Amino acid sequence: MGIYIDIEMPKNCRECFACKAELSPEKKVIYVCCFAKTDCPLVPVPEHGDLIDAQEQMRLMQSCEYDTYDDYIRAFNMLDNAPTVIPASEEDE
Repeated sequence: MGIYIDIEMPKNCRECFACKAELSPEKKVIYVCCFAKTDCPLVPVPEHGDLIDAQEQMRLMQSCEYDTYDDYIRAFNMLDNAPTVIPASEEDE
């Protein structure tokens, strides 16, 4: 599982909110991630539209019967009206 924090991606560890400066055994300043305690776990999220819970939508759609054209239209409307989990990127709006 991950978390989504709506901030600008830090350019380096020194700018990162999740890092702290420590002295290494060689008395050099090193930056340590307060969360991972190892390599940086931050991953940039590419520009995107609204993100939905696709697995939940598939479960809902699979529970429906599709006998007519209107049934398929209803299924697409379910996707259009799916609750947003993460809003669209500002650049994508």
